[in-house]
Amino acid sequence: SEDGLRALFAECFGTFMLVLIASGGINPRVIGQLKDNAPLFNLSIAVGVGMTIGLMVYVCVETSGGHINPSISVMFFLDTQVSFIKMVAYIVVQYIGAFVAAGVLWGIGDYEGIVDYTATTFEGFSVWRALAFEIFGQWLFILVTLAAVD
Repeated sequence: SEDGLRALFAECFGTFMLVLIASGGINPRVIGQLKDNAPLFNLSIAVGVGMTIGLMVYVCVETSGGHINPSISVMFFLDTQVSFIKMVAYIVVQYIGAFVAAGVLWGIGDYEGIVDYTATTFEGFSVWRALAFEIFGQWLFILVTLAAVD
């Protein structure tokens, strides 16, 4: 139906914008020039991502529920607010939106000669520690979402 397609597009677009702003805001060329201003830059990224999530949920909530994240879609399924089919469809279009945003960022990026921050940023982070951090972060995200919609 038309409403179903609108909901799928809303989820795809919301996730696209979230990934575009969150990942696009962390530009290695800008970070390399910050030097002493990095803490302020980190705050601006956090505020920008938070505002993007808030705006995308606000824009998409009437159409699709404003999930814009697979973990939230799973949460609403487990809370019996969406069907299994709808959850799977939302997750598929959310991944499509995320991959398209990553492709756009890759296409407009200039990655020649940038400094690789991976080694210093994640030094001492094992896979298990990163997994535990991700699980805790998703749990906190779901908890806040449940508190907001209750």
